[in-house]
Amino acid sequence: MDTGAQLLGHGLAVSLVLTGAGVMALPLRELAVVLIRIALLAWIGAVRFGGWRWVTVEEWRALFRETRDVWFDGVIEGGFARLVVLASGWAGGAHGAGIFSQAMRLALVPHQFLSPVVSRLYANLFSRLSDEIERRQVLVRVGIWTGLGLTVAACFAVALAA
Repeated sequence: MDTGAQLLGHGLAVSLVLTGAGVMALPLRELAVVLIRIALLAWIGAVRFGGWRWVTVEEWRALFRETRDVWFDGVIEGGFARLVVLASGWAGGAHGAGIFSQAMRLALVPHQFLSPVVSRLYANLFSRLSDEIERRQVLVRVGIWTGLGLTVAACFAVALAA
């Protein structure tokens, strides 16, 4: 679902840019991704639109305690990406920053396609293995399949760039 929503969002952004939407392509892409995710989650029954309740203070504290490190890492990573876009805007103007920003987003498409597979499915697979030798063999196979996927994505990107 994440992959499909991201790919549809990127496709929408590219089509909006090609039709002249300009800078509005970025927030519209994010809005589309969120709405597609909500629709897909509702479709499989993971989101219910009734029975809302307020989150307790203790639940907020537990959430912050569990997500603090991951959140901070995301803030640092997002801040660096924004600094790079600002620097490209300083060097190339608003048009250059827009092109660079969109290129950065499109460069993440292979990662967004492979990330759910690698992080969720492979983590589930590793959690079920108890034998150390079998775990290493699976790790090698997983590395090979992931490397092949990245190689295909890189060849596709080079072919499109040429």
